[in-house]
Amino acid sequence: MALDINGYNVAFKAFTEFATTSVEAGQSKASRARRNIKMEFNELIQAFAASLGVAGVEIEGGAAAFEVDGMKVNIFHEEPAGMVMVYGEIGEPPSEDDRSFGPAMLKANHLFGGTGGATLCQDPETGAYAIFQAFPLAGLDAESLAAQVARIVDKTEHWRNILNAFQVAEREKGSAAAEEVLLDAIHGGTGGFMRV
Repeated sequence: MALDINGYNVAFKAFTEFATTSVEAGQSKASRARRNIKMEFNELIQAFAASLGVAGVEIEGGAAAFEVDGMKVNIFHEEPAGMVMVYGEIGEPPSEDDRSFGPAMLKANHLFGGTGGATLCQDPETGAYAIFQAFPLAGLDAESLAAQVARIVDKTEHWRNILNAFQVAEREKGSAAAEEVLLDAIHGGTGGFMRV
């Protein structure tokens, strides 16, 4: 029995065309999905802005900034994970040699005991303390995003008050008193974790 070389080449060519088309189709589906997610984020931000009475919000690099109750709030799109992060800045560290507040923030992060599900952090570029929380983009609308932003605003204000009380206690009574203020704030004065 003779091998039909031409038939083999035709079959191989058909297979490679099919495989190439399938891969390209998969890539274009993935590209379309990324564009759709990006579009969903942009539409979400514009709808949220409209609910605040703000028109034409600029979205730059997957981020938008708003002022809510006199507080700057940033909303980021973490595209690969399909998450939206809401971020509020708490303030500058109490001192360059901060050995109390930063570590206490880490304790508050433990099992979200002092943050109510958000995460306290320090911006590596500015050194400022901040709090953020991430939410899946899927299912968010302007109303649910507004509720999440309101929670972050409340948490940011709460931690700003803690930072301010810490700074006052440190300045007026020393570092031991400042640490006591911080521990009381984190544990809610009850020995247990505070829910924010």
